[in-house]
Amino acid sequence: MANDVADPEGPLISPPAEEPPRHRSRRWLVAVGVAVVLVVAGIFVVASIVDMSRVPEFPSLAARPDPSLAGTVAYLDWSRPACVRVVDAAGSPTKVLGCDGNYLEWLDDGRLLVLGYDQPAGPETQTPTGGTILDVAAGTNEQVPLEDIPPRMPEGPDPAVGPNGERITVVGRDGEVEVLLDDGSGTRRLLSAQGGSAYEMGVQAWSPDGEWVLLSDSAARLLLVTTDEPSETWVLAEGFGNGVAVTGEDAFTG
Repeated sequence: MANDVADPEGPLISPPAEEPPRHRSRRWLVAVGVAVVLVVAGIFVVASIVDMSRVPEFPSLAARPDPSLAGTVAYLDWSRPACVRVVDAAGSPTKVLGCDGNYLEWLDDGRLLVLGYDQPAGPETQTPTGGTILDVAAGTNEQVPLEDIPPRMPEGPDPAVGPNGERITVVGRDGEVEVLLDDGSGTRRLLSAQGGSAYEMGVQAWSPDGEWVLLSDSAARLLLVTTDEPSETWVLAEGFGNGVAVTGEDAFTG
């Protein structure tokens, strides 16, 4: 038998066997299937996020002021931390008064008391940081001596209870919200809205005459809901943080 002669360039290497077409087709189908699953999963996640964050639409008082709505609302604007914004209940005018406080209260003389508290570890560790009394109409302010500020943030009345004993109840589940009014003679619905699964509302304050109630929602909006029949719901302000005070007077004219 003849001896094999080695190739001077190295050993001979046989080329790999060609993969059967059916195997290539199977791999391609698996890759396409995985891609489809990932795309569908991505669409589902995005749709879920969009659904959770969906909010119902209401007309804006800023765009269409209603002069029949009396009163003035002061609130903390979350987009400008600790900044106090005042808005006429009619929707206009509006004004930023300052940025130093987290407690608001209208005084009997029509001026606005703004107190600041540091809460490094929650409400149980409150420390007064300062106070100001603001005159919206005159554009003046008066500093409150630190020793005159209560050591703990004052607690206001139950926001769900109206000036004449009425009570507001907010019922919500999976983004479906109903606002109910019990005026002693029965319960009636003021508002029904459908948002995303994470949508919520909460009662913030009543007008002194009981003609409207303020609610906040998970979209950081202040909603004004009238208590007459039929009731109306308006967006009074956006960017609501925490803290609100209502007076029945027109603080812009004094």
